[in-house]
Amino acid sequence: MKKRSPHRSAHGRKDAGASGPKTGEHCPATGWWAPAGNDAGAQFLSEGSLMPPDNGEIAFWALVSARHESPKPKYDYPASGISVDSL
Repeated sequence: MKKRSPHRSAHGRKDAGASGPKTGEHCPATGWWAPAGNDAGAQFLSEGSLMPPDNGEIAFWALVSARHESPKPKYDYPASGISVDSL
């Protein structure tokens, strides 16, 4: 897949006030991305995929975390050897 420069408009000028890729542009790096100013709406996106809209609106996206793995779940895994039937 061809690498794209997400910070440039179609005419090669840098977008004024743009801090990251915009909805409809290709994702520059795999990781957790959130709409600018809204970390609660973070989504895991892969490099090269299209940046999604935020609630149906065009948004600029900011990289929250460049980790390739999922975040730690909010619950603990059961101990090894325990099954649902034994509870």
